[in-house]
Amino acid sequence: MSSSLKNQYSKLQDEDTPRFALPRRLVNALTILAWVAIAAVIFLLLTVLQGLVIGPILGPRIVGKAVGLHPIVAIFAILAGGELFGLLGALFAVPIAGVIQTIFIALWSSWRELQPEQFPQENDVATLPEHSIEPPTA
Repeated sequence: MSSSLKNQYSKLQDEDTPRFALPRRLVNALTILAWVAIAAVIFLLLTVLQGLVIGPILGPRIVGKAVGLHPIVAIFAILAGGELFGLLGALFAVPIAGVIQTIFIALWSSWRELQPEQFPQENDVATLPEHSIEPPTA
C-alpha cells in the first residue's frame, strides 16, 4: 500500500472504530439473542404440540377397535416410534404394530395346525367332576 492509502485507512479506522464499535457489537449481540429466543420458543411450542397430539388425540383414535392392539402394546409402539422417528414414527407405529401382531397370529395359527401333537386338545385336559364340591347345607 502506498503511504497515502495507509494514512487514509488508519485515519478511518481510528475515527470510526471507537465511535461505532460498541453500538455495532450491542446490536449484533441483541440480534443473536433475539434469534436464539425465537428458536427456543418455536422448539418449546413444537415439543408441547407433539406431546399434545401424540398423547390424548393420536393414541386413542388409532388404537381403537380397528387395530385391535392391547393398550400396553399400543403405548409402547407410540413411545418407540416417537423416540425413533419423531411425530411420523408415532403416527405410523400403531398400524405397523398391528400388522406385526397379525403376522405373528397367522404364523402361530399355522404352526398349531402343522404341529397338533405339541398342543393338547381341550378334551385331553383333565376335568373335574361336576359334583366335586358339595353345596353347603343349612
